[in-house]
Amino acid sequence: MTAYRGGQACNSVVGDLRGRGYGGQASQSVPKLTEEERKLILARKLAVNSPREIPVVRLQIENTIMLRIVDAIGLDEKAIELLTNHLQSIKLPEGCSGDLVFELRVKKRRVRQVVWDEEASSLKEQSTIELIRRKLFTWLPPRTITGTILIQIRIQA
Repeated sequence: MTAYRGGQACNSVVGDLRGRGYGGQASQSVPKLTEEERKLILARKLAVNSPREIPVVRLQIENTIMLRIVDAIGLDEKAIELLTNHLQSIKLPEGCSGDLVFELRVKKRRVRQVVWDEEASSLKEQSTIELIRRKLFTWLPPRTITGTILIQIRIQA
């Protein structure tokens, strides 16, 4: 039995076994190996069978952008939690931070109008505002929520 590593034959494991009296003859008994010899043979086998280079796996962790509702007039705690969970699925662009203030008009469990308050908002990036605005239209408020709601959303990159 010959193993190859890097183009060279490695007969050391086979040589160890033959040197201890195991040459493939049926009349001879297989010698018992000590624990230390077994570990040495296993280490040699692993060295022969293992690749030369271990690939390095690098995980790229996305920058976490935190979005939360810091103030809400017209919503109870449960509705704030539902709206926050709804907004968490938005993929926001990196580097955007600030506050956004929106006025929502709700009627019959639907958001009918979303108005961005430019003066009260510190974030002015139009693409981010539009992403959140569109997402607010798809939110289904609880039945108890009707009328005008004011929310302040804080985005931290």
